[in-house]
Amino acid sequence: MIHNNHYSDIALHLENTGQPMHNDHSKLYNVLQDKIQEQSEEAVALHVNYQMILVNIRKSRKKRAIRRLIIPPMLLNEKFVAMELVKSWAGYLCKFTNFCNDYDVVLAAVSKNGSSLQFLPKGHAFCDDFQIAYQAVNSNFTSYQYLSDNMKMDRRIVLRAVKSQLPYGFLPIQFKKDREIMLEVMKFQYYVAYKDLEDFLDDGEIVIRAKRYNTSFIGKLSERLRNDYSFIEKCTRANPESFLQFPKKYCENFEIVKRFSKSHLPLSQVPEIWRSNLEIVTNCVSRSESDIAHLPRIVWKNVDFLLQLVAKHNSLGYYIFYFMPKGRVSIIFLF
Repeated sequence: MIHNNHYSDIALHLENTGQPMHNDHSKLYNVLQDKIQEQSEEAVALHVNYQMILVNIRKSRKKRAIRRLIIPPMLLNEKFVAMELVKSWAGYLCKFTNFCNDYDVVLAAVSKNGSSLQFLPKGHAFCDDFQIAYQAVNSNFTSYQYLSDNMKMDRRIVLRAVKSQLPYGFLPIQFKKDREIMLEVMKFQYYVAYKDLEDFLDDGEIVIRAKRYNTSFIGKLSERLRNDYSFIEKCTRANPESFLQFPKKYCENFEIVKRFSKSHLPLSQVPEIWRSNLEIVTNCVSRSESDIAHLPRIVWKNVDFLLQLVAKHNSLGYYIFYFMPKGRVSIIFLF
């Protein structure tokens, strides 16, 4: 039996020269050659598998396809493979547990889907890292719940999460008085947030974004807004039902009502004193045929006017017939 040191000398000589040290060592030479060949084949196979995996990853960018990939165990310790996989589907982070402390891999995973933070141990240092937290909430607002308390109270993180449509219920109370954050909230969640606008009753932009939910607090607005014609027009466009909540000098002004009726004011929101005005009625029903349902009785009695409407807009004939009051049989002869 050959001594280990002698074996090492032979192996070193063989590696450097490619020739055995002595003819008596020919058998050992053959054994070493076989080992080198075997290692070389394994390296080639590993390289081929590695390349095929990467090709398959890049071809299977869809989540369902990427989940069906079979990853050889030998590649689970390769950082580059981990990076490629989590970029395709962040859920792979749960398989690469040995990379949960690798900043680059975790950052790549949360950039794809922030909810992958759930695969990190609770209280992990990366949950308190600003860059990871920012990328996480940017890609998925659900990651907000996995952040550290310090990051949850960071205004920059909260603003980014709100832009990703963080549910209003998750918003810390102190940020409900932040104008920039509330402006973002009102883009998508005005139907929830309108209840907390007591601090913004002099902010026209936020009130307008409340849309149809601002009707209830129009009367609480500041005098400046309630007497601002430009604001009244924008607010009425966003929510026509708010028009009658403004001071009478605006909502009962004939010129204002006529102007609004041409663009956005429905007949149902026209003050009673002008709802029978034929010019305003014409403006409203020409823009929206369903407004015929709100015609006052006195207009239904004006057959000549109805004839003129049908002559101008043939499509109104059906709505007039459908909404006409009972007993107005003479109107049928319009058709």
